[in-house]
Amino acid sequence: MRTHHQQLRERQFPSGRRPRASPGRAPGDPGLRRRPVVEGARVSARPPTTHALRRRRAGGFTLVELLVAITLMAVLSLMAWRGLDGIIFLRERLTQDADDSAALLRVLGQWERDLAARAPDMALEPLLLAQSTGTETPPAPSSVRPGLPLALTLQPGRQLELDIVREAPAQPGAWQRVRWWQQDGALHRAVGAASSIYPLPAPAGGTVVLPRVTAWSLRGWVAGRGWADLPLPADSTAVVQGLEMVFERDMPPQAGYRRVTEFR
Repeated sequence: MRTHHQQLRERQFPSGRRPRASPGRAPGDPGLRRRPVVEGARVSARPPTTHALRRRRAGGFTLVELLVAITLMAVLSLMAWRGLDGIIFLRERLTQDADDSAALLRVLGQWERDLAARAPDMALEPLLLAQSTGTETPPAPSSVRPGLPLALTLQPGRQLELDIVREAPAQPGAWQRVRWWQQDGALHRAVGAASSIYPLPAPAGGTVVLPRVTAWSLRGWVAGRGWADLPLPADSTAVVQGLEMVFERDMPPQAGYRRVTEFR
């Protein structure tokens, strides 16, 4: 009875065919290697070498490669962080400048509206005439009005104050007093109660309309003389035809701001 090994051998080498020996070797030489054959497939009897095993196992990165990659990632992260920090700082600075510019435009616009809505001289002349005859409370001795429209009153003293009699926006036919002055490094504005009876209530309280104002001054335009400091001398007969407001701030850019209003 033939064994399984003999059957495989007969299939590999049919009757009448024998394996050929290599030149210089006898058929029975033990150095002759034969390939075992499995039915339906060929299997190599040669074991894999150490180099092949190392090539199969070497599928990752070396420690040096990892350190280089981590260093590059750290440098890129630092550059990205500095760029993002610069963008955030620039956005905050632009927002601050935009808010400050908006506040400045609001103040200048309010100044123009107060002067544009001032009471005309023809409306205040009868009231002031009544004051001079003693039928009503006379104006304060500190009031200085030479050359200015009757609706404007300068209050010189420790700090310059300008009172404007203007039409009350919420009560047609009524008037109110508005006061502007600079104090404690800021520009202030106060509004009195509206009334149709003269003298008008004095402005009370006040709010800061523009911070960081270090200086505030007023000048008047006199025909033939140019700009003159206010108030004018008490015996002056000149007529002020325009008003210049100048103020300075202690924030960059440190420059003066000027607004000129013509009296019509």
